[in-house]
Amino acid sequence: MNLGPDTRLTDTRGSGELELCSTFGVGELSLANACAGSFAEMVPVVQIVGTPSTVSQQNGAVLHHTLGNGDFEVFLRMFKEISVAHTALTVENAEKEIDRVLQKCISSKRPVYIAIPTDVSRVKIEVNMKPLLKHYMESDSEIMKDALAHVLEKLNSASNPAIIVDACAQRFHVEEELLDFVNTSGYPVYAAPMGKGIVSEFHPHFRGSFVGELSLPAVKEELEAADQIVLIGSIKSDFNTGGFTFHIPASRLIELHSTHTQVHHAKYEQVGFRDLLPLLTRSVKKREFNLPPPKPVSAQGTIPPSDKEIRQAFFWDKVGEALAKEPHIVVAETGTSSFGISTQKLADGSKMVSQVLWGSIGYATAAAVGTALAGKTESEPLRTVLFTGDGSFQLTVSEVSTLLRHK
Repeated sequence: MNLGPDTRLTDTRGSGELELCSTFGVGELSLANACAGSFAEMVPVVQIVGTPSTVSQQNGAVLHHTLGNGDFEVFLRMFKEISVAHTALTVENAEKEIDRVLQKCISSKRPVYIAIPTDVSRVKIEVNMKPLLKHYMESDSEIMKDALAHVLEKLNSASNPAIIVDACAQRFHVEEELLDFVNTSGYPVYAAPMGKGIVSEFHPHFRGSFVGELSLPAVKEELEAADQIVLIGSIKSDFNTGGFTFHIPASRLIELHSTHTQVHHAKYEQVGFRDLLPLLTRSVKKREFNLPPPKPVSAQGTIPPSDKEIRQAFFWDKVGEALAKEPHIVVAETGTSSFGISTQKLADGSKMVSQVLWGSIGYATAAAVGTALAGKTESEPLRTVLFTGDGSFQLTVSEVSTLLRHK
C-alpha cells in the first residue's frame, strides 16, 4: 500500500519507532502479546491486518482463520482494548481513517489497528496528500504559566533539589530538553530502571539508579535527603519502584509528564514536559554542582575458588566493568538480568532495552534481533549484548536463527 511520499510514519524526531504487522485471525492473535506489551511500554506500532473481502464479510462466509460464525469483527473488537485507535478501511473512508489512526499512534506512542479487506487493498483512490499535523499534545499556555510559576517557587526555594529520569522522557523524545535542564540547573540526576541510559551514566551530575529500597545504600540515602525532587516521565510500576518502595512523600515531588504536570498535590492538566522543560531551563536558578564523585561499587573479595559458587554481586560487577569500556546496546530480560544490570554504569552512547512493565518471558531474545539490526545502522555501529535466563531463552530460542541469518 502506497501512502504517498509526504506521509510520515515516524515522529518529528525521525526515531523510526513505528512497526508494521499483518495477517488475519490466527496470525494477529499470535501478535496480541506483542501488541499488549507495546501498549504497556508505550511503543507506537501500526498493526495492519489483511481481512477477507467485503463481499465475503457481507455474506457471512465460513472461511478458514475465522470462528465459523460469520463474525469478521471479533478480532478487531479484541484489539480495541490494547490499541488507542482502530479502523476497518473501506474505499470511502480510507483517506481520512489512515491519517486519523496514524496520528493517534504518533501522538500517544501506543499501538493502533488497521484492517484492510483484500478487495479494498487493490483499489486506487485519489487523495489530497498532506503531512500529519500534531506529533504531541500542545500545552495550554495560560495553565502553563501557573504551573511554571509553581514549579519555580518550589525549586528556587529548595536547598537540596534533585532530578529522577524515567521512561516517558525517552518515549516522548524530550532527551535534548531534559539534558539542557540538567546542565543548566546544576541538580544531581538519578535514573529509574525504565529510564536507564537516557542521561549518560558518566555525566558529571549523574549519581546512580534509584529503585526504592533496592537501591544501593549510598544512592538511596543521598536522593532521599533531597527536599525537592523533579520526576521527569515517571512510571510508578512495581518493578520500576523496587516493589512500590518509592517512599518519597508528595510534598517533595514535582512530576513532569507528557500530558500534565503535578506540583505536590496540585495537578495542572494540558501542561506537557515538551513545552514546560525549555521554559523551566530558561528560568530556574542555576546552582553550582559540587558533589563528590559517587563511591565506586564493587563486590567484596576476588574471583571465588573453583569449588565455590559465583555470586550475583561478583558476576554483575564484572559485567559492568566490561560494558563501561565502550558503548553497546544492552538488552536485559525482566527479573535477575534487568535488576543485575540496573546498578552498573554503561559507557557513553550505550542504549538500554528492557521490558520492565509488561515483563513477557522470552521478550529479550526476540528484542535482541531488532536491536542488533538497528545497531548496524548507527553511524558508529553498536554491538548488542543480551542478558537472559535459561527459561526465558527457551521461549524464543528460534530467533537465534534470525540472528545468524543476518550475521
